[in-house]
Amino acid sequence: WITEHRFKLDELTNNLSLRDENRKRLYQLKCFSNDINVKQALLNTLKEKILDNDRFDLIQQVLQEFQEELRVKTNELEEFV
Repeated sequence: WITEHRFKLDELTNNLSLRDENRKRLYQLKCFSNDINVKQALLNTLKEKILDNDRFDLIQQVLQEFQEELRVKTNELEEFV
């Protein structure tokens, strides 16, 4: 999921053109951000049920890194629009 959405994030932020298109891209970026928040909430719920959570920490770290990258690019696009 993260790899696929990182590709989409790059695609959305690298192909800036018309103002309406930028608004659509900004909306999609915000949808990604909301989706990440939902996934993190689910991960936190699952964490309580996972005894051996070494892999959980790795997944959580990767999600947090992607969320930060998404936040930065969304802010840049908001300034551009």
